[in-house]
Amino acid sequence: MFSKFIMGSSLQSKSFKFILISIISALALVACGGGGGGTSGTTSTPVATPTDDVPNQFTLTDQTGVARNASITSAAITIAGIDKASAISVSGAGATYSIAGGAYTASSGTVTNGQAVTVRHTSSQLPSTAVNTTLTIGTISDTFTSTTAAQVAGLEVSKEIDPVQLQ
Repeated sequence: MFSKFIMGSSLQSKSFKFILISIISALALVACGGGGGGTSGTTSTPVATPTDDVPNQFTLTDQTGVARNASITSAAITIAGIDKASAISVSGAGATYSIAGGAYTASSGTVTNGQAVTVRHTSSQLPSTAVNTTLTIGTISDTFTSTTAAQVAGLEVSKEIDPVQLQ
């Protein structure tokens, strides 16, 4: 009778083998810590998705007494407080910016945490006159102002040299 049970139909034999293999596989997974939801005694911290593209407030240092009609570059600021790329743009006549010493551009772009940024514009042709460039990163903005030197009363300084005076 026992041999008849073991040697029964082919379908019963296949079912028994399947059940036996399933049980052994399940036991092996549990013993090895597998099966997807088990823990190995340590906890894992989920990786945070970067979400902050608004930098800390920054301040561009204004310059006074600059030469007239000259290219004026701000001191560098270092972007801080963001964990993903943030939009960057400039506005103002002839305004450009540079990221990490790269080429100056007036086109919008992106900047990341820790990068240094400078802005540049051409100063006024007139004495005691300010030129403004506004830098915007994320939703934070500041204005860089350069103001030309005052004209000395009765003295007009020229960049040109008169060859006749050199003789």
